[in-house]
Parts: sequence; C-alpha cells; structure tokens
Amino acid sequence: MIPMQQTPIKHIKKCLDNDLAILIFYQSPIAMLILGEDATILNANLAFFEMTGYEEIELLGKHISYFKSNQNKNSFYVTSYWDSMQASYSKSMEVYVQCKNNTHILLCNKNNTIMDRGTPYVILTFENITEQKRMLKHYQHLAMHDSLTGLANRVLLENTFKMAKNRALKSDQKMALIICDINEFKQYNDRYGHDFGDSVLRTVSKTLKNLLRINDMVARYGGDEFVLIFEDITHRDEIAYIESKIKSAFPLVITQGEQSCQINMSIGSSCFPDEGNTFNDLIQVADKNMYKEKKDFYALR
Repeated sequence: MIPMQQTPIKHIKKCLDNDLAILIFYQSPIAMLILGEDATILNANLAFFEMTGYEEIELLGKHISYFKSNQNKNSFYVTSYWDSMQASYSKSMEVYVQCKNNTHILLCNKNNTIMDRGTPYVILTFENITEQKRMLKHYQHLAMHDSLTGLANRVLLENTFKMAKNRALKSDQKMALIICDINEFKQYNDRYGHDFGDSVLRTVSKTLKNLLRINDMVARYGGDEFVLIFEDITHRDEIAYIESKIKSAFPLVITQGEQSCQINMSIGSSCFPDEGNTFNDLIQVADKNMYKEKKDFYALR
C-alpha cells in the first residue's frame, strides 16, 4: 500500500468543534463530502444537498455508490474512490451522479486524502460541469458538422477517411468513396428561392443517411455535393450494387407549399486501394466518373 499523506486530522477536528468552522463547512458554496475508510458518507454540506436534491438523512452512513449513475463504468464507485484513498496525492476526476429526481449531472470531483491515527478519510469537493461539457460538445459538433444538414463536414470527412483507410489496410479489404451531386440544383435554387433549396438539401441528406450501414458515413462536401464512404468492401462489384441502391432512391419529389420538383442525382465512385491511395486521388476519380454521368443526364434533357 502506498503511504498516506500524514496530515494530522486532530487540528481539523478541533476547528470543526468551533461553531465558525462548522458554519463555514455547511455554508460553503463548494459542494463537499467527507468519506470514511469504507467509502461511507460521514458528512455533507448544504451545497451538495442543493446540487443533488438529497437530504441529510438519506445520505449519511450510506456508501458512496448510493447515488451512482449508470453513465459511469460499473466499477467506478468502488475502484476509483478506493484507489484515491490509497494514493498519497490529490486526485481530480469527472464523475456522473444520479440526483434524487433521477437526472444525471456531471461533476468535476477533487479528492484529498488525510490520515488520523492510521485511519484514512477522503474529502471530496464537487463542481457541476454538466452545462460546460454540453456546450463543449455542441461547439465540437459545429466544428465537425454542416449547420444546415447536420451531416459531417469536410474536416470530419477527411478524418474519417484516414481512420477507415487504416482499418481497410489492417483487414485487407477495400473501401468505396462515392460522390453524389444534385442535378439542376442551381436552377431550382434560383427559380424557387434559397428556402426551397435548403429544403432540398435537407431532404437529400436524410435520404442518403438512411442508406448507410452502421460503419458508413455521408458528408456534405460542397454546396450540392455529398460524399459517402462505404467500408468492408470485399469485391469491386459490391460498389456497383451500392451505386444502384443510391440511384433507386431517386428521383425525389420535393414539395414546399405550391412549389414542387423532381430531384435527380449524378453519382461517381472510386475504390481504395484499386484506384487511389489518398483522399484526393479517390475524390478525383469519383468526381471524373460522376461528371460522365452528369453529362449523360444533361444530354437527355
């Protein structure tokens, strides 16, 4: 066992015998708990009760796992706190807590272990960072996704390609990269307005997303261009089947108010590693194949 930090608790006890010290502990704006050696809750202050909704009679004497959240690992409340009691230094962790009303909040939890005559105690302080984490995830999502369609943007697309490429190399499989471009989108946008154009993009995005398997992805690559990545391709012929599946979902009839139109797509594909090793190489091949199909589409108009 790692030696404990020898901080005499008798001085703390003397302070807590003082009415002012007790008042400071209970009225502190920082939520705090004191745990015994077996991780039972010996004391808590008002800030903690207000944060979690529990009352004193519900917590004191209970094991720390009393308010465990299923959003943590199952062993968290056993191993993490026990490990902190064995350490000779302060620890800081993020932990979910289930409140009395069954909501789950994310807390930044700082642990400080002290000793009194060979008996360890853990003093925990908590900061509610639920909203802070939610906002961080929101901004991270915005940085990696298209704001109109909610699909991945170019940054996330290229990052996903790199990871998919590594998986394909390790498994000795192929990967398909497919470009889909909306035919006559500029004409629809100019004729019916940007709101209608946005509706078209959202509908097409949803349609393409519904065609994906779990490990596949679709990204908005440009104004009216979408790029799809399909992993776990064994034979080149499978890509033709994927293309036919996408084509079967179009044309789409999109109606907004009195405005209605048929949306067609031109599609081009490329295969890793047969037709390229980098993202740019594969995009160029797929783009070239897509424009061949688009040329045929306009030739028939």
